[in-house]
Amino acid sequence: MASVSIAVEDPLSERVLRRLINHTRRDWTVGARYPLKALAGGRLNPQNIAEKRGLSGYGQIRAQLPAFNNLAKVKPFIVLTDLDIHVACPGDLWAKWQPRTAKNPNLLFRVAVKEVEAWLLADRSNIADFLEVPIGDVPVDAEAAENPKLEIVNLARLSPSAEVQHALVPPAGSVAEVGRSFDSKLIQFSTNYWDIDEAAKKSPSLRRAVAALKRFNFTE
Repeated sequence: MASVSIAVEDPLSERVLRRLINHTRRDWTVGARYPLKALAGGRLNPQNIAEKRGLSGYGQIRAQLPAFNNLAKVKPFIVLTDLDIHVACPGDLWAKWQPRTAKNPNLLFRVAVKEVEAWLLADRSNIADFLEVPIGDVPVDAEAAENPKLEIVNLARLSPSAEVQHALVPPAGSVAEVGRSFDSKLIQFSTNYWDIDEAAKKSPSLRRAVAALKRFNFTE
């Protein structure tokens, strides 16, 4: 089996990418997952700021992209990141982050529009069942949502399930955007309930990612 390295922003993105690799039936194993660990202190660590080390998931990926590109010379590498507010078009993100560096053909660079949560929302029927809300409340065009994370949180607020609300909705008075178990709850959804084929029908960036994974081959 071929070994491929991956770079992702967070555990949820990792689960999504692993599902996509399995879904495309590639004979791969994931050998290494980058970033290898969270940077201590994040935004509060002056050294992270001074050394321009990742202040967020995408920040770490952006800072290490030249190293990932170099590693792709000897091993296939897949990078998954979010579009968020960085550029208007996902095809422009590499040029914005690496304007003077050509992408190695052995590195597959994919961008979720606007973030991987939109790929989960695009499976409207299953996410509605999982959150116990009417499917009519789930956005028809998840990629057009300004903040897919917040869309999921707001759907959870409508849920009659105390478990769903506790996991996904931040406590009253909290400044957090999402609930304490947001990632773990959505990892559960993406692992056991997410229908990639159905979601891809509603999500062009997911559809392109699936097609790219099917085509991706390592060239020595």
